[in-house]
Amino acid sequence: METVTLIIKSMHYIIPVAFVGIIIYTMIKNKKTDKQQQTILNDPLYIDAEILQVVPGTPSADGIVNIRLKYQYPLPNGEMMVQDNVLTAIETMDLFKFQKGLPIPVICLKSDPRQNMLKMRNILEVRLEDHRWPWQKKKQ
Repeated sequence: METVTLIIKSMHYIIPVAFVGIIIYTMIKNKKTDKQQQTILNDPLYIDAEILQVVPGTPSADGIVNIRLKYQYPLPNGEMMVQDNVLTAIETMDLFKFQKGLPIPVICLKSDPRQNMLKMRNILEVRLEDHRWPWQKKKQ
């Protein structure tokens, strides 16, 4: 019984520490992603990805459709590396632009093509950036 009481009494310390830990983890992860994207954009290699399929079971209620991509790029030793089943999200309104077999631009790092990013933005990230939280003022 003493252990349970001790845990309950220490909850006002545990919860804020966990919350701050999650925030710090998210900030570090975003910083790494931004640094990787900047590295890729400093020494880019542009290639085209092929749309494999529009994922069954989508669109969602929010009008988002998932698509699967496949692309290949040359390694420094001359071999071709294939990235298969890369998943990204698009809006339902843009679905006619993304038919099976059409190319989508991908940017890779020349020295290490395994570090890559899609040239198009993932619609889920765009919506999150444009989202207005209840405490924010209206954008004009």
